[in-house]
Amino acid sequence: MGRTTKVLADDLAAELKLPTRTARQFVKRLLEMVEDDLVTTGHVELRGLGTFALSMRPARKVKHPKTHKLVRIRVGRFVRFRSSVTLRRRLNPAGKRRRELPEGSDLPPDGVGDEDPGAEA
Repeated sequence: MGRTTKVLADDLAAELKLPTRTARQFVKRLLEMVEDDLVTTGHVELRGLGTFALSMRPARKVKHPKTHKLVRIRVGRFVRFRSSVTLRRRLNPAGKRRRELPEGSDLPPDGVGDEDPGAEA
């Protein structure tokens, strides 16, 4: 499981020998600044980690699953994240197969299920 902001701040305090309160304030303020930049500019780039960008989801009409009536959904904004090349290289080191799966995974191995079902053998 990933770290919460509290755990992240506590680890930062221990590593840098800072008071826990100072580290928590630092992490909280950093996240506030990222959030503020996303709201005002719609774009935040953190070198080595990746880019957060604001995207728009257009208004649309969908069928309600129970009533089957058309329901209008308003325009929505959401945040997209694109990882940096550095992070992608750490996640997918050279020499390893791209779809290598961890032990005990219930997903099929590389190449299984990739065939086009409409293709003739």
